[in-house]
Amino acid sequence: MGLKDELEKLESGSAASMARRQVRASELARREIDAILRPEHYAPVLPGGIDFISSRPISVAPEERQADEFMKGLKKHARLLETSLNENQELHMYCSNGYRVLHISMPSHNVVAMHCLDHDGNETHVTGHMNSVTFEFVIHTLVPPETRRPIGFNMPSSSSE
Repeated sequence: MGLKDELEKLESGSAASMARRQVRASELARREIDAILRPEHYAPVLPGGIDFISSRPISVAPEERQADEFMKGLKKHARLLETSLNENQELHMYCSNGYRVLHISMPSHNVVAMHCLDHDGNETHVTGHMNSVTFEFVIHTLVPPETRRPIGFNMPSSSSE
């Protein structure tokens, strides 16, 4: 058997086939890692035609992201409930102490501030830690001359909504 026959035998064997698969897999892995490490993977497309490849990655602290997601989720849930209301109905949101929430905001990444009506109808302001505040949604039937008053949401400054 010649050297050429030996080489063909090795190239067509299972060891050579396995080696080729490993090379292809490592090449795919390298491409994925390269894509993740590129600046455009992290940096947003900036307005005004600024080249985002040369911009530095913008990171958001986990606490800020949690505050954004908390408010986005709360707003989304309220708006979803409002879509099922009849014309003579309104969605009321109550905080954990039973006060009706008129407007809600987050002045910091963990503080929830609410403009509310207390049990006697007096305007009051309530604050609390985002992990300790709970909400209840109630469908209220409007009696004329009442008009709808949607819940106000002041989204965190890092939020796009």
